[in-house]
Formats: sequence, structure tokens, C-alpha cells
Amino acid sequence: MEQIETRSPLDMLWDNIVIQYTAIIRAQQIMFVRDQQDETRVLKKQKDGETSFEQEWEYQHAWDKQATFLQAQSRAMATLQSLIRQYDDMCNKGLATEEQRLRVEKLKLEVGKLREPGNDEKGIVIQINYGEER
Repeated sequence: MEQIETRSPLDMLWDNIVIQYTAIIRAQQIMFVRDQQDETRVLKKQKDGETSFEQEWEYQHAWDKQATFLQAQSRAMATLQSLIRQYDDMCNKGLATEEQRLRVEKLKLEVGKLREPGNDEKGIVIQINYGEER
């Protein structure tokens, strides 16, 4: 019998953060509105009779599509922020393993590589406090 890997609540939370972020990025591609004339036409109902033919169409105009997308994106971003806050709180309470802390350290190093020597522009700074000094 194959043994199932047990994951910590923090690892499961991290997985959910990645899934939520991926879903947000994917939704931006799916819900893309080209311009003001962007219109989607969907066949809702079709009837074929002996002497008649009937179709019912649903139209989605650019402003409707954009409004729907913005509402959905807002909810998704609020969920993502909540997940990140919860993950950070768990890390600050000392519930993170060394591997989980190293994820953040690795991210900080990757961001640091983006800075070129002699570049006067301000870079991105990521600071995470775990409560206690290690």
C-alpha cells in the first residue's frame, strides 16, 4: 500500500496561495476585453419546427464583460490577500519549518539578483519578520 504524504497546514496554505494566484492570472487571459466594441454572442436556445426556425441569442457587451471581470478579480484578490496574511501570521508565530522560511529567503535572493551593480533605481525590498531573531 502506498503511503500518502502528510502536509502541514502551512504547506497546504502555500499551495492554496499558488493556486489562487494562478487562477487570477488565468482569469485575466480568459476575461480579456479587447476594446469598447468587443461583443460576445452566445446561442441560448434554438427551435426547429416544420415551418419555422427560432433562435435566442445572449449578447455580452464590453462594459458588461469588464464589470463582471472587475468584480470577480476584486473578490479573488481579497481572497489571495487573506491567504497571504494568514501564511505570514503562521510564519510569525513560529509555525514555519526551516524549509518554509527558506522559500521566502530564496524569493528575496531572486529579487536581489534583479538589481544590477551601479543601478541607481530603487529595487524591491522584501522584509519578513518571524517574531524572534534567529
